[in-house]
Amino acid sequence: MKNLSLVYRTALGEIPRNQKALEQLWSVIFSIEQLGFLLEVASRKQDLPILKDDDLAQLMLVFEMMAKSAKQMESPETRRVPEIPGFPQIQKEIGDLQVAMQVGSGLA
Repeated sequence: MKNLSLVYRTALGEIPRNQKALEQLWSVIFSIEQLGFLLEVASRKQDLPILKDDDLAQLMLVFEMMAKSAKQMESPETRRVPEIPGFPQIQKEIGDLQVAMQVGSGLA
């Protein structure tokens, strides 16, 4: 995540640059940073929830589809993010990341 932030901030300093594309991608970068922060905080907790196999598979699918969409510079399809007991902020941020990727897709 630090490397992603560094690349983004470096792109901001380049001339010429596509300012509109960088501005639209900011929501993606912000969401990834927020998700990283939430996951780091959650990892310090003692009693982490154990997700059901179906929910874990759905969560993995969400991330796989977002990664595939990013690689192909396409807008990801919005997928259901399963409930993560005790961590509603993480669930919300994953959903927000999907939306941010839809807004910022195809601009790189």
